[in-house]
This record gives sequence, structure tokens and C-alpha cells, in this order.
Amino acid sequence: MQVKEIMTADPACCVPEDSLETAVKLMIDFDCGEIPVVDDRESLMTVGVITDRDVACLEPGRPVAGSCAASACFCSPATHRWDSGCRSTRCSGLLLTTVS
Repeated sequence: MQVKEIMTADPACCVPEDSLETAVKLMIDFDCGEIPVVDDRESLMTVGVITDRDVACLEPGRPVAGSCAASACFCSPATHRWDSGCRSTRCSGLLLTTVS
């Protein structure tokens, strides 16, 4: 099986300057637990990801409103080409992000 067979080809994404509320709304609207963070909406170069766990693990009492996506982002994602095999990727717990 290859990554391209199970990946989301055009995932919703946000930029580091987006609000955390925006990232959470995307997760809700697209029924997913992870949103790629891209450097800008033109190049779509992945610079990190934000997950529902990132949001849940924010310090207690820290409001989501007014925070930027970069403040909760994991910014060193492992990446995989869309045409690569996925024998040991998803199963090993690596974060998969499509790169061209």
C-alpha cells in the first residue's frame, strides 16, 4: 500500500498567524484531529501541524481565543512523498505530511 492511497490530497490548512480558534474550527468543520500549518497560502509549504491534542494540552486556563496557531503548533513534522510506500510510516507513529 502507498501513502497516496490513504492520504487526504487537499487537506484544510492554516498559517502561523491564524488564530487558534480558526484551527480548531477547521478541525470541527472537516472532522479531523490535525491541521497542517503552512508558511503561506500560495506556496503551501508545510512548516508544522496543529492537533486536537496540542490544543487540549495547552496550559490550564489558557484561552483559545486570542491565541495564534503557531503558539500550539508542532513545527518539525516528518514528511513523506505521496508516492512512497507506507509499510513502516503510519504504524511507527510518524506524522505523515504530503510533500511534492
